[in-house]
Amino acid sequence: MKRIIFDAHQDLAQYPLFSGSRAGMRETTLNDLLKKNFRLVTASIYPLTKSPNVNAFILSQLTNFFSIIFEDLSVRVVHDLAEMQLCLSNNYLGFLLHLEGLDFLEKPDQIRRWYDIGFRSAGLVWKAQNLFATPCNIDDTTGLTPDGKALIKLLEEKRIIVDLAHLNRQGFDDAVEVAEKPLIFSHGNCRALSDQPRNLTDSQMAELKLNGGIFCLSFYPPFVKNTKKVRLADLVEHFERAIKIMGEDQVGLGSDFGGMLCKKRIAGMRGVYEIDHLFLVLKKHGFSESLIQKIAWENLYNFYQKVL
Repeated sequence: MKRIIFDAHQDLAQYPLFSGSRAGMRETTLNDLLKKNFRLVTASIYPLTKSPNVNAFILSQLTNFFSIIFEDLSVRVVHDLAEMQLCLSNNYLGFLLHLEGLDFLEKPDQIRRWYDIGFRSAGLVWKAQNLFATPCNIDDTTGLTPDGKALIKLLEEKRIIVDLAHLNRQGFDDAVEVAEKPLIFSHGNCRALSDQPRNLTDSQMAELKLNGGIFCLSFYPPFVKNTKKVRLADLVEHFERAIKIMGEDQVGLGSDFGGMLCKKRIAGMRGVYEIDHLFLVLKKHGFSESLIQKIAWENLYNFYQKVL
């Protein structure tokens, strides 16, 4: 019996728009996801604010994405927990649509339109400061704006998952304080092991644990280790540290496949088609089968039951 897999972040929705070497690296394809028994993948849309018409740009990504996934009857777009459970019981692959950055919104209430279109997950920022929050690449001290705090309330009201990835430190703290539901950090790693602004400190992990949220670890090499070669054993160290702080029930997968901007890859983890290598290495490092199952999908599934 194949292992079920949930992935909290792939740039699959924008992936068909890219060509050349990036697409040629085959990080993620529909066929590979189906072969490896992925049952739920959060598919990220990247709203380019420099686009003359950002709304049209987002919808063009969706059009390309749908034209690919609807070719297979075993693929679904997931809007709620019932549809997610349908994917599990019928061996379907489900996609949860995610907005990676809300720079294009002019006021919080505009998120309702994107809910109606089908989005069920959103990150407040990507790389630019906006009406709601500041990303970690700009500073660590500017917190959420009043509109940002109001937006979190509205996202929770609409049962849209709030993703803390890319937020700066003060924004992260503010979001945890404002939120009434569990939060997700969908793709990143442990800052104590790789000193990258996009990674979480031990204290941030502790905050997220108390919130009841989940920390999903990325396969992006610079987030894992700042060396020429990155091994799967290096990634395992991040799982070990995250579990030590957050416990076995609040850690999952957030690969970031499809959106890796660097040329190097973790050795043995060049794409979805090599996902089994991770589970083998986790087992070699003493992870029990029940813990591997939790990391592979059960923890994310339990999280979704609380927020969708």
